Amino acid sequence: MMRRKQDAPEGCVFILSSITYAHKASKLLSLAGIPSSLIKGSDLKKFDGCGYGINVRGDCVRARNIIESGGITIRSETREGRQA
Repeated sequence: MMRRKQDAPEGCVFILSSITYAHKASKLLSLAGIPSSLIKGSDLKKFDGCGYGINVRGDCVRARNIIESGGITIRSETREGRQA
């Protein structure tokens, strides 16, 4: 069965202030069943960011809520190549 575009999983990058927060955010998302991977400084230039971030595959709104409810501040967010 072919997925409709609206059913496709979202993708986004959250820019965080440190590697510690990136690891913590990734762990929180993993516990919630949302896959993510860490991105470090040099990989973030294309997103106009610095520091560390996480690449999220899944519901970005839910992921943001989970990260922020864990006490982590998201410095910026990029979705599908656009700054949100």
